[in-house]
Amino acid sequence: MESPDIPSPQAVLKVKADKVAIVPPGHKYSMIQQLAHAVLWQEFWLKKLDGGRKKSGMNEWKDNFRVPEASEWEDLRARFVSGLEDAVALCRSGASAQVRIG
Repeated sequence: MESPDIPSPQAVLKVKADKVAIVPPGHKYSMIQQLAHAVLWQEFWLKKLDGGRKKSGMNEWKDNFRVPEASEWEDLRARFVSGLEDAVALCRSGASAQVRIG
């Protein structure tokens, strides 16, 4: 799950929690905000592919780009890697999913 352009998703496990809430100069969001955003939508789409809700409603949108506490870092990064592994397994299984977007 890596290439020369995209390092291993497990590399995110090396970043320490005390660094993730910093918004780098010239950027709009911190690393933990970006990761929380990715996890939110990754989990929504994986649930949708598994027969979950058809539309997001406002449940996800209200938490889109929230500002998580640094203490959430461990959980978020574990959920991200787990979800990525689930997505890859789904693709490799040959399962066909019919998802209507929009």
